Amino acid sequence: MRAFVERLDILRRWAVAHDRRKLAAQLDHENDAAHADDAKTAACAAVKVRRPTLADIEQALQRISIGRYALCVDCEQVIARERLLIQPAAVRCVVCQSTLSTIAR
Repeated sequence: MRAFVERLDILRRWAVAHDRRKLAAQLDHENDAAHADDAKTAACAAVKVRRPTLADIEQALQRISIGRYALCVDCEQVIARERLLIQPAAVRCVVCQSTLSTIAR
């Protein structure tokens, strides 16, 4: 479990740093006053792109603290270790995620 917590913490720090770097790059790149509104819009969009991932990571850390990590939110079965190694913030097992993806199409 400790390895998952460490990995989630690394992912969280990466997501926050990525947001900051991308926002700074967008704002630095758009010094022209004519493009200032476009730069602000693009910077806000860049931040919003990473927020769900950061939120997922923080929710996974919260699930660990309350003992619900690695349990599927739909069927409450244990999420496979292999899936968590690939996607440590996963909230659904492969079967439930596949079902949800099929319904969403």
